[in-house]
Amino acid sequence: MRLPMRNGKIDMVELDKMVEYAMTHGANYFDTAYMYVDSKLENAIGEVLKKYPRNSFILADKCPAYLVKSPSDVRRLCEEQLKKCQVEYFDNYMVHNINKIP
Repeated sequence: MRLPMRNGKIDMVELDKMVEYAMTHGANYFDTAYMYVDSKLENAIGEVLKKYPRNSFILADKCPAYLVKSPSDVRRLCEEQLKKCQVEYFDNYMVHNINKIP
């Protein structure tokens, strides 16, 4: 993800401006993942998107397959990600970085 950074952290003011610009110009699809921006993007995008009605944007996230050791891990990780993104559901929930079968 190419986001505005300031002193090694996501610049939340600039991110908010970027999302506002996107939303007002018809771009409403946002994609995040557990590991993006040192695992900080989900929190950041959740903070910025919470001011918009949930039905006004599409949010995609990805299950970090490398952390899944059992089926229950998928639910636990998804619930953690929902909380970080401050939403009740993802429009798309994908599996990220599948490269081996345990």
